[in-house]
Amino acid sequence: ASGEVLTGASVYLQERRWHVVCDEKGFFVFNNLCTGTYTLSIFHVGYAHKDTSVVLEHSATLLSLSLTRDSSQQAELVVTGERSDTSVSKAARSILSG
Repeated sequence: ASGEVLTGASVYLQERRWHVVCDEKGFFVFNNLCTGTYTLSIFHVGYAHKDTSVVLEHSATLLSLSLTRDSSQQAELVVTGERSDTSVSKAARSILSG
């Protein structure tokens, strides 16, 4: 575990169908939840998604979650877009793994 912050990781609260994105420090918040058990699904490009069960017993609960790198992800990502004049532009960007 490298301990790097995963800015932009997606967190989905299954029971409410709510979705948030982690901020630049890796934090996320779901407001107005009652005590109980919830299932979170966490996703980030280049990492294996994770489902985890969380028991809320207090008004504020701090979690420390981690994801593992997904070695099956391709090393290159190709993004293709189309402009209004029908010409196509392509961009390729390498994704580095640690």
